[in-house]
Amino acid sequence: ISNLLRAQAGSGDEMPEMRPIGSNFVLLNAGVVQPELSLSAATVPQTWRLGPLQLDHGHNAYLEFAGTMTCRGLRPLSPCHLRMLRDGGDIVLTWIRCSRGDADAWDLTEIPLAEATEAYRVEIFTNGLRLRSADVPSPVFRYTAAEIAADVSIRPATLDVSVAQLSASVGPGSKLWRTLNV
Repeated sequence: ISNLLRAQAGSGDEMPEMRPIGSNFVLLNAGVVQPELSLSAATVPQTWRLGPLQLDHGHNAYLEFAGTMTCRGLRPLSPCHLRMLRDGGDIVLTWIRCSRGDADAWDLTEIPLAEATEAYRVEIFTNGLRLRSADVPSPVFRYTAAEIAADVSIRPATLDVSVAQLSASVGPGSKLWRTLNV
């Protein structure tokens, strides 16, 4: 499959760089709908019957499954376009938020926030060890030279960075992960 727009509708974190030849895929269209549940109902075990709309839900063409929803459809999307700048000995990280709320218009100056407040969780790692975690109110994080010196004895060549937008109702969203040469 080529020339397709991928990772739409919040599926970016499910998209690895490459899939093996012959991999299965699911084409989602307007027939797939998200159930409308309250937050309290979304975390209670449910039994679901799925099948053709034109048939009675008791028809054997319907499939039944039980499970508890994860509120995935409410989680903030992964930010994008992580950038690193050096400012003296500081490392300044910036990114762009993505949104589930009417963010597809290409002529918008700024996409809608779709959350009660703007907030992000930034985590810095080296060699699998978390050095620092911070919640910030805007899409910028300054990792100061003093913080770096307090976190590591020798400045590493690379840092692994994750950034997730925070939701007041469902917590951190999907993470943007990048390895940065510092």
